[in-house]
Amino acid sequence: MRRRRFLALAGAAGSTALAGCTIEAASESERGQGPTIRLEPVVDGVTFPTGLAFLPNGDHLVADRFGVVMRHTDDGLIERPFLDLRDQIDLDPEGEKGLIGMTVHPEFADNHRFYIRYSAPRREWMDERRSHTAVLSEFEATADLTGVVPDSERIVLEIPEPGAQHNAGDLAFGPDGYLYASLGDGQRSDLDEKATGEDTFWWYEQGTAAQNTENNLLGGILRIDPDDPSGDREYGIPSDNPLVGEPGREEYYAWGLRNPFRISFDGEDLYVGDVGEHTRESVYLV
Repeated sequence: MRRRRFLALAGAAGSTALAGCTIEAASESERGQGPTIRLEPVVDGVTFPTGLAFLPNGDHLVADRFGVVMRHTDDGLIERPFLDLRDQIDLDPEGEKGLIGMTVHPEFADNHRFYIRYSAPRREWMDERRSHTAVLSEFEATADLTGVVPDSERIVLEIPEPGAQHNAGDLAFGPDGYLYASLGDGQRSDLDEKATGEDTFWWYEQGTAAQNTENNLLGGILRIDPDDPSGDREYGIPSDNPLVGEPGREEYYAWGLRNPFRISFDGEDLYVGDVGEHTRESVYLV
């Protein structure tokens, strides 16, 4: 059984397992002298950076949670937004909603395609008790890489979100060429309850909590193929995803996560940064 299949158990068992372990701190002499790290500012003038992508021409794209993607060149940050979604996003300045994930296609040099994860208002087809919509969209950059082709947005996936918290939405292409997307469990808070008048935990009774992998796409890592739309979906499902042919949504690659706000690859290894509660954070190797 692959490591990712144990992920649903790992989060629940972690506190128990660690309680039975003894961890001793290494002395200064035992630690040795590793490489030194220096922090150096590269980009200034961004309000709340949530993503960074590197373009073939050496420029950087910087995503800002407040709804814009900016372009950074050797001359500094370009004042005009590369992409402006401020009229489309559902923003909660004190919460987690906004523009929260970005990555470029592995063949960006040829197809100029990149992907954005952002929060949008609740769609008409959704239960009115839902907080908002998690959107994964594809865009096409212009040939000169100074902006986005008008009307090029292709909505790849829309997911109903129960609440305004735990809205993780990082994106990364793996070495297999597939797109990986992280989703938090969409926790509702007291603010959601006051806004809707609904009990904070109503969605558990609906069978749509993140623990139910058959009815939603929350609380995990999705793995899809945006280059191969299939049927009524704007993406394909890799045949070796763990729930293909099994009960549960076939988009899932891993599940049982709380708020996996950041994901990244090191070679073939996928690391997931899962946000904890006040005092605990987790990093998983999936």
